[in-house]
Amino acid sequence: RKNLSLFLSISLLTFWGTSLLGARLYWMGNKPPSFSNSDNPAADSDSLLARTLTFFYLPTKNLWLLLCPDTLSFDWSMDAVPLLKTVCDWRNLHTVAFYSGLLLLAYCGLKNPSLEGECNGKAVTNGKQNANGHSCHSDVEYRNSEMKPSFASK
Repeated sequence: RKNLSLFLSISLLTFWGTSLLGARLYWMGNKPPSFSNSDNPAADSDSLLARTLTFFYLPTKNLWLLLCPDTLSFDWSMDAVPLLKTVCDWRNLHTVAFYSGLLLLAYCGLKNPSLEGECNGKAVTNGKQNANGHSCHSDVEYRNSEMKPSFASK
């Protein structure tokens, strides 16, 4: 019973994803799209190393364009982003920095949940005492904060 909403959500996502995919295939005449070699030169490359390095570099390039849009284009096909053919290409340093930062961000976010603002496993909201009488704040501190006026009286 408690997983019913999860099951319902996954079922709806599956249904709509399948429906949209079916509609797309129907409108395209039940054929996959046809791309020319110049549309995606990295995918057409014979070298597995060049394909791998280039596809790992593309998210880095896109992040840089998002942060610093100095080179904009309406068409990124052909040789707009040259292929990375060797491991010695200096652009691989950007790729390593990007994925290292991504892994560090994931590690910091997943390593330990923040215990700040929790007492006995209960969350403290605005420093007020919980309804069950347990709080990280002493009763004296709590009562003093209730007694103080929020504005100066005349």
